[in-house]
Amino acid sequence: TDRNERLARFEEQLPDAIDVMKRALQAGHPFNESLNLVGEELEDPVSTEFAKTFAELNYGSDMKFALLGLLERVPSVNVMALITSVLVQRETGGNLTEILDKLSRVIRERFRFSRKVRTLSAEGRLSAWILCLVPFALIILIWFTTPGYLPVLVEMPLGQRLLMLSALGMVVGIYWVRSIIRIEV
Repeated sequence: TDRNERLARFEEQLPDAIDVMKRALQAGHPFNESLNLVGEELEDPVSTEFAKTFAELNYGSDMKFALLGLLERVPSVNVMALITSVLVQRETGGNLTEILDKLSRVIRERFRFSRKVRTLSAEGRLSAWILCLVPFALIILIWFTTPGYLPVLVEMPLGQRLLMLSALGMVVGIYWVRSIIRIEV
């Protein structure tokens, strides 16, 4: 959970890190120094990871291996897009500041879209919880209103089979509703 939270914070800070890199490049700093500026100006975890990448480059590591080390430490589609953009630009040429600017905008739009999808699917998640809890509420209601029904259901072989089938149906239903609600962005 801590790793997932750290990755989520990193993903959230990445557009700002890309903007710092872009501004550093526009100011005439080399790419290596732009990584160092991210490490100095932003907060953890993005600052720590970019500082490690800068340190690897300072210790003589190849640009490709240092950036792939960043990807290994932070397995993310957005980091992969950043690294791919930088490496392709290094080999083919082009305006890296423009590439970084567009990448930053795309990542921000992706987060905005993800939050919107999450908000719109909240009603479905609430419905799923209600549907999952209704059988248990019904059992409690039957227990208090007509306590003689439940022992018959639990003790008879037909009742036990019905309970097993209903539990199986509930598990299948939970996975089905979950797959409908889960939308990957």
